[in-house]
Amino acid sequence: MRSVITEYEPLDLYSGDEKRMETAMQALWNLWSTSEGQSNSWRVFVNGQAVEVGEVSTGPPSGRT
Repeated sequence: MRSVITEYEPLDLYSGDEKRMETAMQALWNLWSTSEGQSNSWRVFVNGQAVEVGEVSTGPPSGRT
């Protein structure tokens, strides 16, 4: 990811602050989906099965219900 400009800040992911963690996850998701899974080594699993970008119809959940 060094060659890609991104909103992702690793410290946010591990901060313990829910909003910062959500921001980091959203940035990872956006990078993964816009690069079609090629820009980082982040993998998405659903029910224990790896999925590709084209197999996902929505982004990660945001907020709590």
